[in-house]
Amino acid sequence: MLTSDDLANLEAGLAVRDQLGDRRDATPVVLRMFDPQLARSVRESFGFSFVGSTAALAAPWFVGAALGLDVLSTFYAGDQPLLVARLTVTPDGGLHGLAMGDLAARTRVLAIRRAADPDRLEHPPRRDTRFEPEDEAFLIGPYEELLAVLRRDRPSPQAADSPPGRPPTSSWRRSAGASRRWPSGRRP
Repeated sequence: MLTSDDLANLEAGLAVRDQLGDRRDATPVVLRMFDPQLARSVRESFGFSFVGSTAALAAPWFVGAALGLDVLSTFYAGDQPLLVARLTVTPDGGLHGLAMGDLAARTRVLAIRRAADPDRLEHPPRRDTRFEPEDEAFLIGPYEELLAVLRRDRPSPQAADSPPGRPPTSSWRRSAGASRRWPSGRRP
């Protein structure tokens, strides 16, 4: 059911389900809800399997785009909203040299276009394939994990401050028996 009124959608969905009679279990009724909390309540209380929240589907898109992720699509897999996104690997970022298999469990690289050979699309890349600077990666996964990949790709501020040949210094260190030491001297 697809109107702009959540309660009208619920009412229509209940009426359709009643009309289905014996075919009720074999025929899915799909409801659209704006409010994610109401969608969850309708799913749990009324037994609808397919209740989608437009807000829950759109929010990851806007958040991802606002943070610099090139979001190509969003969709649901069960109750989980997923993103398909494009990311260009930053030369001094944390993805440079990382193997595809080292990404979070629910994040997948669908394809990668190498900066050195932009006319060829590696599909699918092998788990031991490593990101190189300026590669264009096509990713799929839950938005929280894709945002974590995006954050990981940002260059470390210490990388610019490190002398050539020395690794960047960590933003905090742990010594034996000591608690974390934060750069500002206090915890965030």
